[in-house]
Amino acid sequence: MFTNSIRARITLLLSTVAVAALGGFLIYHAVAARQEARVYQRTAADKQRLIRRILNLNGRSIDNLAFDYSFSDALSQFAQRGGRSWAKANLDTSLSTFKATGCWVYNKNGQLVYGVDDGRDSRLTKDPVQPAILGKLFEKSPFCHFYTDSPAGVLEIRGAEIHKSRDYQRTGPKFGYFFVGRIWSEDYLKELGVLTESSISLVPANARSSLPASVRNHSHTIFIDQPLAGWDAKPVAVLRLVSNSPVLLMQKQYRQRIVTALSIFCVVIIVFLSLALVKWVSRPLQSLCDSMEAETPEPLGPLVREATEFGDLARMVRSFFEQQGELRAEVEERRKAEEQIGELNSELEYRVLMRTAQLHTANSELEQEVQERTRAEERILQLNEQLRRRLERLSALRDIDLAIASTMDLRLMVSICLKHVTDQLGVHSAAVLRRHPQSNSLHYVAWDGFKGKGPIRVCMPPGEGLSGACAQTQESVHEPDLSRKRGIRKCNPVLGREKFVFYYAKPLIVKDEVKGVLEVFHREAFTPDQEWLDYLEILSGQLAIAIDNAGLLNDLQRANAELSSAYQATIEGWSRALDMRDRETQGHSERVTATTLRMAQLVGIPEENLIHIKHGALLHDIGKMGVPDAILHKPGRLTDEEWVTMRSHTAKALDMLSPVEYLRPALDIPYCHHEKWDGSGYPRGLKGQDIPLAARIFAIADVYDALISDRPYRDGWPREKAVEYICEHAGSHFDPALVKVFLRLMNETDLDLSSLPNAQRLLNELNETGEVVELPAAEELLPQAA
Repeated sequence: MFTNSIRARITLLLSTVAVAALGGFLIYHAVAARQEARVYQRTAADKQRLIRRILNLNGRSIDNLAFDYSFSDALSQFAQRGGRSWAKANLDTSLSTFKATGCWVYNKNGQLVYGVDDGRDSRLTKDPVQPAILGKLFEKSPFCHFYTDSPAGVLEIRGAEIHKSRDYQRTGPKFGYFFVGRIWSEDYLKELGVLTESSISLVPANARSSLPASVRNHSHTIFIDQPLAGWDAKPVAVLRLVSNSPVLLMQKQYRQRIVTALSIFCVVIIVFLSLALVKWVSRPLQSLCDSMEAETPEPLGPLVREATEFGDLARMVRSFFEQQGELRAEVEERRKAEEQIGELNSELEYRVLMRTAQLHTANSELEQEVQERTRAEERILQLNEQLRRRLERLSALRDIDLAIASTMDLRLMVSICLKHVTDQLGVHSAAVLRRHPQSNSLHYVAWDGFKGKGPIRVCMPPGEGLSGACAQTQESVHEPDLSRKRGIRKCNPVLGREKFVFYYAKPLIVKDEVKGVLEVFHREAFTPDQEWLDYLEILSGQLAIAIDNAGLLNDLQRANAELSSAYQATIEGWSRALDMRDRETQGHSERVTATTLRMAQLVGIPEENLIHIKHGALLHDIGKMGVPDAILHKPGRLTDEEWVTMRSHTAKALDMLSPVEYLRPALDIPYCHHEKWDGSGYPRGLKGQDIPLAARIFAIADVYDALISDRPYRDGWPREKAVEYICEHAGSHFDPALVKVFLRLMNETDLDLSSLPNAQRLLNELNETGEVVELPAAEELLPQAA
């Protein structure tokens, strides 16, 4: 029983040590796991915010394209009338600038007016927006943002209702819908991966909950799914982000090393204690117990010869059996041996306490290291916040540059800039005053953040008020508490009405000249730091450039208008001089010019090309300046040699006008108006469509006016006879299609064409076939002379 009790105690002791070690392992593992979970959650949240911010920043380019173009008079007209040339010149050229793949324009009835499949990307043949969902997209807002599938991949769509430019609040009638799209290509996903330091891919929407095995087996891998919603808020695809966190991996490896070291230490201690107890305690005690139970020294065996406490006991037991008289001495020796064992146990306990203290020190060092890592993570979060703020400010500067480059409306341009000023500087309101160059006074151009109507009628005289002092001294003005400046509130009543407290004014200077003043307001106490002041300096420079560019553009437009008026007056003077020289044709140029312009409008020639036709019609006989008066005013028939001289006036017109670059687009009529449809005309004998369209139109108007005008050698024809002559020579002298246009013009007058057989025949053909003259290309109006 004594042996069993000793073994039970030894087993209980070893079990207690093992349970204590196991409990310590479990507690440490739980604490470390919770710390890893918190780090994982913080890191995943940072990644989530980062990917959302990057998607928002990348989407602003096509969002700005949708906002700018949908707020345009030109796009409103395009949505109603169409016109592929305008779309190619304006919409297609803007796609690469705003990093967009395509754009789509719908009219207000939901019909597609223009699409990206007109030659940019053959994979985008299917319209991304069906007409049936247009009403649902803009039920709550004039803007929309969604994703859709396409043969090219996931397509991000940003759209807006089309309104007139003066409809600032977009409350007026809409003229259509404008959508801009960007394909999420592999390069775009790689760019997102580089920005987030992650692996990014697109997976189907139904695969959102599936987690790859490679991610499941690594607790340091961050896995984020960002759904991409379609127009109906249902996910079209899922943006999957997989990122390995070095912090989590390092923490996990560190925990594993600690657990391994503690495990090895505990196992060594337990094994050492087990072996020591078995060898030095359990076996000797077993021999002693067996000897005492058998009352014989034989079980002691070699124990008697050992120089240990148990050897002494064995010898004592043997002596007990040999000499019972020495029993007391043996008992005393046993007591001493037990005392020595107690001392050994005390020493062992002391060593255990020392080792425990060492472990406590190690734990303290571990906690300190964890705290240092926590502070490092907090520093990383602060740096990330600073980086985010700087990215937002850089994006704002880019938006301001785009606003300056995309519009010349000073008020709209400054309003866009002020919106970024209030957002990025964290103030309630901002306003811009422009200096009038003559009166030197300041008046408000635009403002943002005012509760009332704003400073509509406020005009600051030179040097008066805070803004006047800022413009006069060309230095910043800072007032931290406007409540103490009662006189200033009287000068500018807006300051008192809006209850502003903080005020900061910055002069807008370009080339040492004050263009205006930027004012920043806040309704609470505010202390700007150096970074705030530096960014305000950058924004004021952008605003100064915007105001200066607007002024330069106005000056340039005014100079161009004056130059164009001077050209027009000169050309009309030349035309009157020609009519005065040839008194028989006085007034002829104005009449044929009016007829030619009306026919050109019926044909559908663009408005911007009509001015060249007008110039050519007014100067069609400019070459006769080089024809001698004897030939020009000869009352009888001309000889063959005189006809050669007379016909040379077209070549002389080319020589006279071609050096003038402004008049080169008008050379078709002066050089080619004597060409005939069948090729029998002069100077080059052009035939059919080879004759410029403007010259073909003018030839009809010129011959008609010449026939109905009086000449020294004949009286003017009746209008009906002249129209019949034009119809008879359709297909020989004149373009048949343009003769029909001429007849349509004659129908608008009081001329009765029912008695003219040829005219009636051509009108019947026009009514039966519904023939429409083909619209000319822009280059067809340019001179085709050699």
